[in-house]
Amino acid sequence: RQQQEARQQQEARQQQEARQQQEAIQQMAAKQQQEVALLKQYNDNCDNGKRRVYIGDIPSSMTENDLKSRFGQYGPMVDASIEKARNRYGLVDYELSADAFGLVQLAKSTTITCRGSALKIAYAHTQPDDESTEESSEESSDEEYGSGKTRVFIGDIPLEAEETDFKNKFGRYGAIVEI
Repeated sequence: RQQQEARQQQEARQQQEARQQQEAIQQMAAKQQQEVALLKQYNDNCDNGKRRVYIGDIPSSMTENDLKSRFGQYGPMVDASIEKARNRYGLVDYELSADAFGLVQLAKSTTITCRGSALKIAYAHTQPDDESTEESSEESSDEEYGSGKTRVFIGDIPLEAEETDFKNKFGRYGAIVEI
């Protein structure tokens, strides 16, 4: 009799856990649908030319395929990549600037998460159509990641390194003002 009661209790716990998991999945799906609906509202309102979006604080377990899957729902993408710097971040290039605008606006009004981590979302400082990385700080907005001036020390530089090597290697991360 005790074994039967123990089995019944275990089955009840398993059923409750399954219901809780199903509810969590439904809540996540509803949140993503809400995000997509808000994004569509924003898409009708902007064409500012900016198509690259910075996705910060991404989990270490996130892959480029995960990035494409998570952010592909906001609009057709040209490219998505994960930069493996000290702080991992992603860059997503949308076909339409309205899609990038919608995502940035959505991130202002709701927390966008991936695998339980809140993500930082903003326009990337450099855009895919930039002819050069030389931008004045006056053109930068508060919505752009990396729009402030930052001095970076780079050590152990080979003697044969030239200024163009630095521009080629680091120019994609922002405007290089002085070397």
